[in-house]
Amino acid sequence: MQPLPPGTYITDSRLGPEQYVASGEIPVTEGVCGPESSVVLGDYVLSGRVPAGINRYLTVTLIDQNERMDEIRSDYIQPDGIFYFSSVPDGEYLLALRIEAHGANQQVYFPGTTDRKKAKPIRIQGHQPVESLDLSFSPESLPIVPIAVALDPPIDSGRFSWRVDLLSSNNFDTEGYWTPGQKFVVLYGVRGWPYDVRLYGYSKNPTTYEDCIAQNATRIVASDGLGITRVAVPIACR
Repeated sequence: MQPLPPGTYITDSRLGPEQYVASGEIPVTEGVCGPESSVVLGDYVLSGRVPAGINRYLTVTLIDQNERMDEIRSDYIQPDGIFYFSSVPDGEYLLALRIEAHGANQQVYFPGTTDRKKAKPIRIQGHQPVESLDLSFSPESLPIVPIAVALDPPIDSGRFSWRVDLLSSNNFDTEGYWTPGQKFVVLYGVRGWPYDVRLYGYSKNPTTYEDCIAQNATRIVASDGLGITRVAVPIACR
């Protein structure tokens, strides 16, 4: 087996038609896996998928068409983007994603519409879906897009642990950290929304030298096919 390049990895959560494994992301540094994460087995009757990485912005629910009961929330969205419902009473439902991110607060219904009238009903009978459906949401149907960020220059001196912040309207949105040797990190923003990307380096030897703070931000607009955004490492920190 070839060593894995440094980075953060996810595993396939689906074990079979009725069972899944819940686990976290797996960091790899120089071919060595990071600390073991807890693994929990779960049963499910209904599942679907969203693009991996955006789970922090989403809540997945089933809405009863006849309003007999409250919304049914899915189990945690797994790192691979698959979500699971462990138990669903018989009835007819709409599958909805509630998206909450700076610049986007909306509800998207399966198969990928904000118009509830165009949503496809999902019928459950005998605690199983009557129809076999691929309950996947395409990236194009959602307002959240990936933003890849890399250091410039890419060769890291090893003196700092790097963090990158994504800010919109001077408000903190999200952050990412580099695993040593990793080429880039992926953050997520709202399509069409402007962001400032800022770099911060934590000193690995604070008694000898201070943290590195980049004074200038890199301005971007989140969009499909944005490519890699390169943020300049201050000369004094290289």
